[in-house]
Amino acid sequence: MKTNLVKGSPTFNEIDSTPIENSSEYKLKLCFCPLCSTGITALGNSDGRGIISWQHICRVILFSLTVKENPKKFFSLKGDMLWFVVDHWFLFGKLHQFRTNPNKWKKAFLDALSHSTYFESGTGFLKKPGYWKLTNTAVPWDEKIDYFSESTKTKLQLPIILDHSLTHSTLSSSSKSKIEKYCIDACQSFNNALSSLQNQMKFSNSTENFALMHQLKEVQSIMLKTEHIISSIKQLNVTSQIISSSSSKDASSNSFFTSSDQEEEVNPFDSFNPQWC
Repeated sequence: MKTNLVKGSPTFNEIDSTPIENSSEYKLKLCFCPLCSTGITALGNSDGRGIISWQHICRVILFSLTVKENPKKFFSLKGDMLWFVVDHWFLFGKLHQFRTNPNKWKKAFLDALSHSTYFESGTGFLKKPGYWKLTNTAVPWDEKIDYFSESTKTKLQLPIILDHSLTHSTLSSSSKSKIEKYCIDACQSFNNALSSLQNQMKFSNSTENFALMHQLKEVQSIMLKTEHIISSIKQLNVTSQIISSSSSKDASSNSFFTSSDQEEEVNPFDSFNPQWC
C-alpha cells in the first residue's frame, strides 16, 4: 500500500537497534517489494570484516521503495527509509553492523547518501533537506528482472478479495481469465514467501520466530482467500456457459439497443483492495 504522508522517525533500542513499538504505526509487515521477493541475498556479500557496504544497503532500500511506490521518486530518510528498516527488521536485524547504537548506522546512511553519485538530494528539486532519490534505477543486485514492467508490478501487488457484486452478468470471459491468471501468479508469490519465511525461522531466535509466525499466518490466510477467488471464477465459468446458451436465443430481440444504452463493463481490478505494504 502506498504511503501518502511521511511518518515520524521510528524509535530503536539504544544498544542493539531493535525497533521499539511506541505507536500504532509500528507493525511488522510482509510485502512483495524487491527485497522481500529476493531475500537477504539482495544485500550482497560482506567484506573481510563481515560488513556490507552502506552505499549498497541504501541503494537496495531506495530501489525497493521506488518500485513499491512508483511513480514516487524522492523518499525521506527519517520517514521512509528508517521505517523500511523497521518493516524489514527480520532481514536487517541479521546483519551485525545494525546490532549497535542506532545513531552509528543512521550516520552511516547519511554519509553514504551524501557522498555517492548513486543518490540525489531533494534539497534542489524539492527544496527540502532529508529527501533522497536514486540517480539510476537499475537493480542493485545481480538480477535481470524489470521491476518497472506492468507484469512485474502486477505480481508485486496483492489482491485481498473479489467484490461479491461482480457476478457472471458483469464479468466478461476475458476479464475472468485475467483475474484467474492474476490470482495464480499471486499464489506462486505467496508460496515463495512462505518458503523464504520458513527458511528464516531455522536460523532465527525465539523473538524473531514469534514475529515470523505471525507473518506465516497472514500469508496462509491470504492464500486461502486467493484460492477461493480462483474456485469461484471456475464456478462462474461453468454457470456462464449455461446462461450464454439460453440468452443467445433472445439476443436478436434486443438488437435495437444502442451502445449508449448498454452498461459499461466493470473493470474487475477496480474491486481489489490491497492492504499490504
